[in-house]
Amino acid sequence: MVEVAMQGQKCAKTFKRPALKHVVHIVNKKFMTSFEMDNVKNHLKQFKNRWRDITVHMRHTGTGWNQEEKKIVFEKTLADCLISVREILFIRIITITIVLVLNLKTYRSLSYI
Repeated sequence: MVEVAMQGQKCAKTFKRPALKHVVHIVNKKFMTSFEMDNVKNHLKQFKNRWRDITVHMRHTGTGWNQEEKKIVFEKTLADCLISVREILFIRIITITIVLVLNLKTYRSLSYI
């Protein structure tokens, strides 16, 4: 994909359709796979999301890079904070989902009256 971008086949934040077709062909040939263009787009999207998360976490004070193990390291307090925030967000999403489902069931039962 780097070669394709250097050839000018990337506009703004995504690749042009012919460039994606070319990448799909190269990946399928090299790894003997049968990916489609949507598969490549999804993988690229996941990579971008993970890269965004990594760069956000690397900006925090108390974050570093362990060169030997090739991984991000956090101070314990920061790691605990990030975990608790993630748990709170997960609980909120579950709660919102339950409320929406209950509201939908109530709405459906009212619509039959």
